[in-house]
Amino acid sequence: IKPDGEDGHVLFRKVGIGLTDTGAAFLADAFDLTDSETGIIRLLMDGLHAKEIGERRRTTEATVRTQLKSIFLKTGTSGQTELMRIVSGISLFQATKARNNGARIFRPVGNPAEDGRMVRLPRGGFVQINESGDPNGKPFLSLHGLFLGYSLPKIAEQQLMAKGLKRYGIMRPGFGRSSPVEPDASLGEIVDRFVHVLDALGIEKCPIAAHGFGGAHAFAFANRHPDRVSALILIGAFLPTGNMASVIKLSGFQRALMFAAQHSPAMFSFFSRTAERVLERDGIIEFLKRYLGSSKSDIEALAKFETESSMRMRLNLSQAQQIETYRQECLLQISDLSEFASHPGVPVVVLHGREDPVFPADLVRKAAAALKVDDYIELENCGQMIMYARPEAAIEQIAKYA
Repeated sequence: IKPDGEDGHVLFRKVGIGLTDTGAAFLADAFDLTDSETGIIRLLMDGLHAKEIGERRRTTEATVRTQLKSIFLKTGTSGQTELMRIVSGISLFQATKARNNGARIFRPVGNPAEDGRMVRLPRGGFVQINESGDPNGKPFLSLHGLFLGYSLPKIAEQQLMAKGLKRYGIMRPGFGRSSPVEPDASLGEIVDRFVHVLDALGIEKCPIAAHGFGGAHAFAFANRHPDRVSALILIGAFLPTGNMASVIKLSGFQRALMFAAQHSPAMFSFFSRTAERVLERDGIIEFLKRYLGSSKSDIEALAKFETESSMRMRLNLSQAQQIETYRQECLLQISDLSEFASHPGVPVVVLHGREDPVFPADLVRKAAAALKVDDYIELENCGQMIMYARPEAAIEQIAKYA
């Protein structure tokens, strides 16, 4: 548009958002939709209402509405508007060349350069370490999950001081400022980095506390290097008795991420940027509620100002920094980890919330029995956020083996 009233032109581009066969196949695989359900989505995209869809498909409006409820449940959407946003995004993405595959998933908050020390690896690259607790205390390593386990609330920090414990929080490869690994690196190759971390810190042997998928990393490290581990303390963690996707409760969005990680890096990039926009719009607390799911106790923990403040301060460290790293994390989660599904020969303690919405307690209980862990502690009125709701339970076990 030209200034000063001169004649100008505005260019509009029409983009069709009909659902292609490829898009329909993706939706069906990602969200476990039937042919009938994808057919209904196609008609919704064409602008038809439930009554019109029923007439087109020679069925009743009530039947169509029942099928729509099933679609909303499978896709994790709250209604037709949200469903159309997801489907339209997929359709538009297919019509547009993917860009920025190496962009950050989440924009950093704060200044990561001021937080943590860097351990240089012999073959190049770094591992970021965040320290907390008693500066002169007994050491232990801490491994985070995908969203939780990067930092501790003030009450947990105070308990570390009281117990004389020093926490070294390892940022796993590709997270925070830790260097990424090769795309085809195995879990065993990834955890071998931790040997160099222990050497750099002057620690011969210590406990490892792990949260979420960090539990698989802890088990792998203890199986490969049992002489460097005095105990495993698994806090709301995944136990590697198979692949993670087969033993946890996945939302529709999480299933879509897993599928895209396997079959379409470009589509995975799109979903990751969608998550970024949701995070920026709703904030970290609402983001966690929506994408992780929450028990009653988790919601109460998330509602505390201290919890929100702590998470916001560490947001730049709490997300995979590169989309490729995030995709690699998802690929590890759906890979077969049974080679590490054996007792590592060091004490293994599992602390798990009975209300855990991510790793159901009944499945973890069975996995713990299969792995013959030394102690299984199930916490009542507790979900995934044990270190916010019941930190003393975990810190007591860490102190026992430090």
